[in-house]
Amino acid sequence: PGTVIEDAILDAARNNYLAAVFRAPRGPRGLALFDLSTGDFSVEELAGDDTLRDTLRRQAPSECLVAAGQHADPALAALLRDAAIPAVTDVEDWTFQHDVARDVLLRHFQVHSLDGFGCEGRPALIGAAGALLHHVRDELRRPVTHVRTLQIRQAGDCLMLDEATCANLDLVPLRGRPAAATLLGVLDNTRTPMGARLLRHWLQRPPGALAVITARHDAVACLCQTRAVLNGLRGQLGEVRDLERLITRIGSGLGNGRDLRALATSLQGLPALIGLLAPVDDALIRDQAARLHPLPELV
Repeated sequence: PGTVIEDAILDAARNNYLAAVFRAPRGPRGLALFDLSTGDFSVEELAGDDTLRDTLRRQAPSECLVAAGQHADPALAALLRDAAIPAVTDVEDWTFQHDVARDVLLRHFQVHSLDGFGCEGRPALIGAAGALLHHVRDELRRPVTHVRTLQIRQAGDCLMLDEATCANLDLVPLRGRPAAATLLGVLDNTRTPMGARLLRHWLQRPPGALAVITARHDAVACLCQTRAVLNGLRGQLGEVRDLERLITRIGSGLGNGRDLRALATSLQGLPALIGLLAPVDDALIRDQAARLHPLPELV
């Protein structure tokens, strides 16, 4: 269940995560999260079991990989039950070993060190990420060539919200709770599946840096004051399909002519998007416009 990529099965507004949990000897637990359908691959260290449980419940992975030897630990087994993981899969212990997992990651990303990802010397992160990638690529034989980077999530980068806080504030629909009146339900007027997934992520992990918050607020205010730009932007984004999942299907050899046509339709609006955003008097919006590159040959 953690490696499904078919649109008919997946919820376009949320990631379908496969998780891996690993505790290094005398160290914290490492958690890796991977969405095969989009290529989103991240890791983080969690100091306590309560934090790990809250994170798993908040991210709601469809499946979780655990080293067979560690799954025998009653505390971990109870934690996974409390986290309401639909499927827990035991994998061989050796795949989590530091040297093996590190070699898997080095070969996949074609690098000589994991320093660039911030993981070097952190066995909990390397074990979880390497074992997860090995399981998907070598055991399930799923293509992972679209996975180009490994993001490390730092606790200090965002405001940490435990499950009780998310539930009491009704931020997002949590597993086992009704999806009715939540903040996400009120705010989600996104025009693309990628935007819907990103908005959910932002609500669950709001930024902790004042500069980031202020820049976002300024961008929203600017768009609210220039309704013509906002309406034009929403119209252009309405033509964009789920690019992340389209690219994954095409890149893995499972795409068809309809997927290629949807990719072309999504990309051919880029010049109009750039034209709309480039003159806007807001630094964040102009920066985003500068990062857009029309691809006429591909279209």
